[in-house]
Amino acid sequence: MKTYNDFTQLSRTDWIALCEKFNNHLFETCSRFTEKQWNTPSPYIGWRVRDVMVNITQAKIVNFWQLLDRAMADNPIAPEEFDTFLRGEKEMMPRRDLPIKTVLDNFQREYQRLITFYKNMSDEQWMKPGWFFVGPMNVRGLFLTEFGDNVYHLRDMLKPNGLWQGLDPDYTNPLADWFMREYR
Repeated sequence: MKTYNDFTQLSRTDWIALCEKFNNHLFETCSRFTEKQWNTPSPYIGWRVRDVMVNITQAKIVNFWQLLDRAMADNPIAPEEFDTFLRGEKEMMPRRDLPIKTVLDNFQREYQRLITFYKNMSDEQWMKPGWFFVGPMNVRGLFLTEFGDNVYHLRDMLKPNGLWQGLDPDYTNPLADWFMREYR
């Protein structure tokens, strides 16, 4: 895959392909964790590595889908009392002891559901106004925020297990370029 240092070179389909490549890597990497690695404390106080994976999945359901649905319905404003961190904690806690196979199956199901939605939208819908906890953005921004969130959460699962080799520039370069250009 071509390495991009300028996010403006990436089309919607390029971003989706890059995200798919990353999420397949995330899934394959996490699928190899041992029970001990899944239960290693993460950088999030009180959370284990498995809790981070549950959070990645639940965030798709309670945060990204809600905001994506609002954007697609031409309602790109914050929902009342929207706190992504509190919502994530509330969603993770009752699921923190699910069997690992269920955690991974849930991730795959929700990731596929979301990526399929993005694949089936038009380029015009990709640029519709939206909102996330940093403020106004477009649907592409919602996609890239969720993509970037997963990149850093993989780090949060690898690092405590001594497996982190650093951020992969194939993913982080275009994400950082997008973030700096959009929010500078």
